[in-house]
Amino acid sequence: MSRNQTYPDKKFQECLRVSCELKAVLYTVDEYTDKLGKEGARTCADIVMDAVRNPHNERPQGESKLGEITRQYVYLTCANGLAVPLT
Repeated sequence: MSRNQTYPDKKFQECLRVSCELKAVLYTVDEYTDKLGKEGARTCADIVMDAVRNPHNERPQGESKLGEITRQYVYLTCANGLAVPLT
């Protein structure tokens, strides 16, 4: 954002939106896993990481909703060209 602009440009707004959505996803995962034991939390973490790595794949039937929430976030972030490549 330049000094002369009153409002941020569109790319900055998109990045801000994506970061706010990431906070919402992380909050949801945290709240959901707080109620689970060690094994349940590990299972949810594996689901979330699979959704991050494979956002173009449909989630299995009967899986935790965390997988679909994460998949949609990552898919939309990539679709908008705002994702940072994983190395």
